[in-house]
Amino acid sequence: MVNNMTDLTAQEPAWQTRDHLDDPVIGELRNRFGPDAFTVQATRTGVPVVWIKREQLLEVGDFLKKLPKPYVMLFDLHGMDERLR
Repeated sequence: MVNNMTDLTAQEPAWQTRDHLDDPVIGELRNRFGPDAFTVQATRTGVPVVWIKREQLLEVGDFLKKLPKPYVMLFDLHGMDERLR
């Protein structure tokens, strides 16, 4: 059984692409905001990458901060204007 994220990433080769749909935080986000509120990106980083709408940024951040096992640090934040793509 995997006890934490460190155990999970240590057991899997780094080169494998994962979508992290089975990650507990993805389940928490889906339960709170619904399955269509965000997009999960498959990556090789070992951590979930979630795309959310600008309008939900503060609400999602506040939710993650108030979980029973809260996120106390925002690891990475990017903003892109892809309207012309």
